[in-house]
Amino acid sequence: MAQEKTNLALQLGEQKGQLNILQKEIQKLKSFQEESNVQLEHLTAENTLLRNRLRDVAHSPLSDTEKQQLLDSHRHHSSAPASIATNLLEDDTGVDATPCTTPDWDKYSSGNVSEVSVACLQDKIHQMQETHYSTNEELQATLQELTDLQRQLIELQQENERLNDEKTLMFDSLCRQTERLNDSRSEVESLKQLIYQEKGETDQYGSIAEREQKLVDLLKAAQEERENLMVKLEQMTSELQETKAALSDKDNVIQQMNERIKTLEYTLDARYAEHKQLDQELMQARDQCNGKQIEINRLNDLLDNAKTKVQNQCQLEDKRQLSAVLSETQRNLNETERKSLNLERELEDLKRLRAEENEEWEKFQSDLLTSVRVANDFKTEAQQELQRMIMENKTYRERERQLRAEIEKLKVESVPLRPTSFPSEDVTLRRKNNIVLSRQNSRQSVKSLIESIESQAKPVTKTGLGTVVSRSSSNSSLNSLTSDVRSPTGMLVLPTPTESPLKSPPDWNDVNTIGQTKSLKEQQTNKLNRDWSSVDKHEVKIKTDDNYREALLQKGMDFSRRNSYSDLSERKDPLNGLVKNGGSKRNALLKWCQSKTVGYRNIDITNFSSSWNDGLALCALMHTYLPEKIPYDSLTPQEKRKNFSLAFSAAESVGIPTTLNINDMVQQERPDWQQVMGYVTAIYKHFET
Repeated sequence: MAQEKTNLALQLGEQKGQLNILQKEIQKLKSFQEESNVQLEHLTAENTLLRNRLRDVAHSPLSDTEKQQLLDSHRHHSSAPASIATNLLEDDTGVDATPCTTPDWDKYSSGNVSEVSVACLQDKIHQMQETHYSTNEELQATLQELTDLQRQLIELQQENERLNDEKTLMFDSLCRQTERLNDSRSEVESLKQLIYQEKGETDQYGSIAEREQKLVDLLKAAQEERENLMVKLEQMTSELQETKAALSDKDNVIQQMNERIKTLEYTLDARYAEHKQLDQELMQARDQCNGKQIEINRLNDLLDNAKTKVQNQCQLEDKRQLSAVLSETQRNLNETERKSLNLERELEDLKRLRAEENEEWEKFQSDLLTSVRVANDFKTEAQQELQRMIMENKTYRERERQLRAEIEKLKVESVPLRPTSFPSEDVTLRRKNNIVLSRQNSRQSVKSLIESIESQAKPVTKTGLGTVVSRSSSNSSLNSLTSDVRSPTGMLVLPTPTESPLKSPPDWNDVNTIGQTKSLKEQQTNKLNRDWSSVDKHEVKIKTDDNYREALLQKGMDFSRRNSYSDLSERKDPLNGLVKNGGSKRNALLKWCQSKTVGYRNIDITNFSSSWNDGLALCALMHTYLPEKIPYDSLTPQEKRKNFSLAFSAAESVGIPTTLNINDMVQQERPDWQQVMGYVTAIYKHFET
């Protein structure tokens, strides 16, 4: 027992030493990470400064005053930059300087080379930043797992100390029982010696029977005490064996923890190697930046020389261009003022014309309504006249029969007579017959025309002068009515002083027939549209019922699958199943996400922060389980809020609570990786455990 205790103490001391080493390594990694962050910030600042200088060099304007200052500075060996002169000129005069023409060799040397180098540096820095963030995230996950392991190790140490205390107590009780057994043996020996001594002293103790009885009682008491001691010894031995078994189990757990710590050490070594490689890449990028800086300085010198050479040539050209621009501007200003005056006059004319047109339009409406009413009065008068003429026609027909009878009589008597005729009356009768035929068709049309004109005239009188759109629409409707009235195929002709008040065209029945056929076609079209809409609604209802049944089956399968597992440790921590073969939980979950989203477009999962900021990764992950709720083919990386809303609604429909804030996910380029990892863990727990 003492040997086992010493071994356990040694193992605990070794584990404490390993934990101290790991803590030191973690502190070193944190310090190295801070240094790398500082270096990246410094490199980013240098890159922005370099880019700004290249932009200033490529797009620097030159004015006359600036060139004169450059000449003076060149004579006095001054090194003032051109931007200072430009700023002074703009502050003094307030006029934009005319840019100078850049030569071809300057464009090729300072433009293309600098742009290509800056683009390469930006790509490398972006890649290094992504690698740095991914490594930082993985290191934080490793630190978190190391903290969990340290907490588990502390619990195991406390359990081991408790077992050691119990073992010490059991060992003490066993020692006490052994001492009591030795005391009992010594007492038995002393009793035996007393018995041997009492054999010769028969007179002192009485009869032999009494002595034998005393000896038997003593032997029974000794035997009972011995049996009790043996039972206690067996109990102590069984407890000792149980303690050994518990210690062996704890040793196995400690060995597993040691193996886990070794794997984490290997992971830390790999991260050290990656950090060294990143450090080398940083050094290379810094060297490249230094080389580019030297190249930029050389190009700046060449540019200064070129400016001093070109400024004399550009001076006269700039003055000439400035005078031309001023004259052109003055001419454009005069032309613009003249056009503005013309437009104001035209606007006043248009307002006056609009007012006159409105007055004429109101007069036209009132005249049109009056003319239609007059036409209706003429029609009623014509109908009355027609009835009167029908009665006269009957009398004339009776007179005609009488005259014909007289003619027949005269023919019989052979007396030649000239027949009297009434040609004007016959023409009048034929016209009246035509009017009778068309009267029934035109009666309802005139009433409907009056009602439509009155209904359209009422809203026009209520509207103001500003409602140009409503006025134009009413104009078009009334113009169409007047065209129908004045057209040769219409129902009514407006009367004039020299024309008859009513005309009855022969084709009014055809117009009515065409209108009826059009209304029948429109009714058939509406009926077909209603039939098709009802069919579409029925199909949509069938599709929704099918989707509902599929969702119920999917939920039943998920419920049976989740309840089929019996591993309690995986229910406590669902990621234990992913790290059975070793490694960190973060990397295992990341590999699982990569394997689930293989084949989806616009998906590149390398971490739990920037790879999830557009919502497509979550939509792809939910699409693998709920394809009917995520239309992935229609999603784009630009619509972030829509993507997150679809993913969260799909997850909530199956019972996964939303622990992420959609505003933070949309606004932040790199959201909190721990929150994202927790939400992905909830998805994994719901669908896979």
